[in-house]
Amino acid sequence: MAKPSARAPRSILSSGLLTALSMAVVTGVSAVIGVVIAREFGRSVETDGFFSAYGVFLVLVLAASAFRVAVLPSLARARAEETFGSVLASYALAIAVVAVPALLLGVFGNEWTARQLAGGLPESAQETAADALVFLLPAAAAHLFAGLAASALAAFDSYGTSAVGYAVGSIPGLAVILWRVDEDGIVACAWGTLANGAVTLAVPLAGLLFRATWGHRAPLRVLPRLAELARAASLPIALQALFVVCLRFAGTEGTGAVTSFTYAYFVASALVAVTASSLGMVSSVPLSRAALSDERVSRHVVSTSLVSFAAVAAAAGVFALVGDRIVHAALGSAYEGDAGGEIGRLIVLLGPWMAASIGVTITFPMLFVARRERRLPLLAVLALALHVVL
Repeated sequence: MAKPSARAPRSILSSGLLTALSMAVVTGVSAVIGVVIAREFGRSVETDGFFSAYGVFLVLVLAASAFRVAVLPSLARARAEETFGSVLASYALAIAVVAVPALLLGVFGNEWTARQLAGGLPESAQETAADALVFLLPAAAAHLFAGLAASALAAFDSYGTSAVGYAVGSIPGLAVILWRVDEDGIVACAWGTLANGAVTLAVPLAGLLFRATWGHRAPLRVLPRLAELARAASLPIALQALFVVCLRFAGTEGTGAVTSFTYAYFVASALVAVTASSLGMVSSVPLSRAALSDERVSRHVVSTSLVSFAAVAAAAGVFALVGDRIVHAALGSAYEGDAGGEIGRLIVLLGPWMAASIGVTITFPMLFVARRERRLPLLAVLALALHVVL
């Protein structure tokens, strides 16, 4: 049996704060990149094409977050049972089953994929999407494996290294964009995203190689791990895929509609990520080591949700009152007047989605701690059906 660390593990709150700070840095740098795109390219056919491709990147990054939550309890138990290396390798091979087809579609089938994503947009927008996919899909693959490395470190009560990786990884990405955007256009934003993904993967991977104890060899169980990851990602991907579908419909609403909806969604999802996601992820490991009761789960969900609800409600209120001025000040003259007001209204209208996402995000890890995740695919189908009806 592996011995516990001599250093007392961080509390859920302090670990959540550390993870939230790293997510805040990532979100802040992403916001700067969004500002650069808005001020350099405005609301144009070019931005619509880029964001059509970026939606696929977001789907896979969300899958990475779902994987990260799903594997935490199993990796924590594998560490205690001294089978950590074999379990981690099984998960890595399972993720490769997802990553390799995505890479093939993005790198070798980028033109076909772009036509499916941006079919309602002009040909120039489809060309922009095709160019961006070549770099965005490898970046998404890097995030899939970075999430696994971060969860592996969390099994050793180490959150700082992965937090640094996610935060520091944003800096070279922004640097590449600022360096090349004037000469190479909006595709430089895809280059920066790839640089971000590479560093985000390299830092926790290096920390894992230094810190992990691999234990004894056990049989690889790739297919069961793949099924576990598929169940984990089914609901988040179903919800995120609806964003990609919405982008497809937004493309029929005229130039700039895809861009405006994307910016509103960025703000809404960032608020959920900085608050609920950080607390949800870091609570998985300590709860997997403790006896769960219905009362304890309810108390955990309610207490952590209240913190997230307060932050999101305050932000939505600000956008309801002065959203147009905030958007104009941040994104520039292309978003003055109705364009800025439209994004502000969209953020407010996404309020119910943010509230539901907080509840799902906080509750989601509990399903894997309690090993009750088998019904997630059914919930994913029901969520898709509900959205189609609405």
